[in-house]
Amino acid sequence: MRIKLMLLAIGLGVGGTETHILELASGIDRSKFDVTVCSLKPGGCVIDELRRRGIRVVCLNGAGKFDLRVLFRLWRLVREERPDVMQSFLFWANVSARVLGRVSKAVRVVCSYHDEIVSEGRLMRMIDRLTFRWSHAVVCCSEAVRRSVVVRLGAPAAGQTIIPFGVDTEPLKLEHAGQLQPAFAANFVAANMFDGIPLDADTVFSLMLLMPGRLLEVDSASASRLREWLRGHFQHLLVYAYGDWLLRDSRGLAGLVSSAFGDRLELGTLERGDGVEAAPARVRR
Repeated sequence: MRIKLMLLAIGLGVGGTETHILELASGIDRSKFDVTVCSLKPGGCVIDELRRRGIRVVCLNGAGKFDLRVLFRLWRLVREERPDVMQSFLFWANVSARVLGRVSKAVRVVCSYHDEIVSEGRLMRMIDRLTFRWSHAVVCCSEAVRRSVVVRLGAPAAGQTIIPFGVDTEPLKLEHAGQLQPAFAANFVAANMFDGIPLDADTVFSLMLLMPGRLLEVDSASASRLREWLRGHFQHLLVYAYGDWLLRDSRGLAGLVSSAFGDRLELGTLERGDGVEAAPARVRR
């Protein structure tokens, strides 16, 4: 008999976690698992691709993060579907899965953390801390994320599993990337952007793609180093944010930019798409 697995997402629009869910659901052995992807929010561009790959998708059509009707719909779905395991991704999905797991004793809840716990407010962190023990297992995408869960939530390290994902930085893989793109071979570098990639003082680039919210996830010294590095080597940025990032500030992307850079960036015309905001920005020197 196949194991019934439900992957619970906040939404299925543009984003790294959404892409991760797409690839995870696609790669699971269907002879062993019966997979359903469930979204708390309606719609999203990843849904069509999931269904094209033969993966069942259910949307609970939540109207916002405080729409408690979603919990009732999720409870009803769990009661009807009777999944053996529910794996959730990011804060609101994690909390929803824990509450349902608490109510439905039969389902095992696996919660996932894909970001360090830095920018969450006190209320969210308190809810995360209080419900954490209702998880049967926890998956973190890196040691840094696991460490932040332990430090910020006071959670025990036992029961947390690290499953890395991201860019492969092995030297041979970087060499292979250079072979595929020989004209840009010298530009492939593996580095922590918050430490600054070593560049000649007079090297200035035209454009960099950046999520300003990332500066809000690190300590002030790291954020300051990155701001100075950007100011010294880039003329323009293309800044963007998507999904729950846009809910962290009532002003959306403009608010994230202001929080991350103050008056150091001059924001251009804002463009909005399917759960995404983007804008060009000029670095003030």
